[in-house]
Amino acid sequence: MPLLKHAKKKQRQDIKKTIEQKKLKTLYKQLIKKVKETPSQEGANAAYKAIDKAAKINLLHDNKAAHLKSDVAKAIAGKAPAPKAATKPKAKAKSKPPVKKASSKKK
Repeated sequence: MPLLKHAKKKQRQDIKKTIEQKKLKTLYKQLIKKVKETPSQEGANAAYKAIDKAAKINLLHDNKAAHLKSDVAKAIAGKAPAPKAATKPKAKAKSKPPVKKASSKKK
């Protein structure tokens, strides 16, 4: 529990900021899910707006925002993005044991 006046104020600000960020995060996630289920241009515009807002306040990295907007655009175009499938680890080829070189000792 903060004791100083400025620390108490900072705590109040942080709580308020956390609530706003959580609202925005849930909003853009819901809008993206809605657009993927039922593609519509109005839904896409709302999703773009929410994603841009989240990127503006650094809730999302700019590249992640671009990736999400791309997914929304693909959903609108009728090409739903492929779900991330778990890739199987590649089987390693058996390697031969290292060949021991003959030691060249000087006598």
